[in-house]
Amino acid sequence: MTYKLTDDGVIHPDGYFIPDVAGNSDWGIYLAWLALGNVPDPADPPPPPTENEVARAGVRAWYEAHPSAALLVNLSIEDLDAEIDTLCDALFPPPIPVASKNKMKLWMKTISHGIRALSKREGFT
Repeated sequence: MTYKLTDDGVIHPDGYFIPDVAGNSDWGIYLAWLALGNVPDPADPPPPPTENEVARAGVRAWYEAHPSAALLVNLSIEDLDAEIDTLCDALFPPPIPVASKNKMKLWMKTISHGIRALSKREGFT
C-alpha cells in the first residue's frame, strides 16, 4: 500500500484523490502513514507543453523583448497606418514606382494589423 503525490494532495492506493486539507480524515490517515516512516511515490512529471503553449510563449517573449511592439497595440488603426505610410515613403523614395511602394505599404499594414489583433487577443497591452 503506497500513496502517490500530486500538486495539491495524494492519490490513495485505492485510486481516489485526497486533497491536502486540514480536518480531512483521509488526509489525517495519510499524515499518520508518513509519520511511520513511509514514503509516497513521486508525482507524475507535468505533461510537455502543447504546440499552442509553446507558440504563445514565443510570441510573448518576442513582444516583451521589443518595447516598440506596444505601438502596434496602443496606436489606433488610423495612426498605425499613417506611421506605416510615413515609414514606407522614407524607405522607398523615388524612383521606386508608386505601385511597388503601395504593395509594400499594404503588406506591412496586413502584417501589423495581424500582430496587433493577436497581441490584443493575448492581452499583451
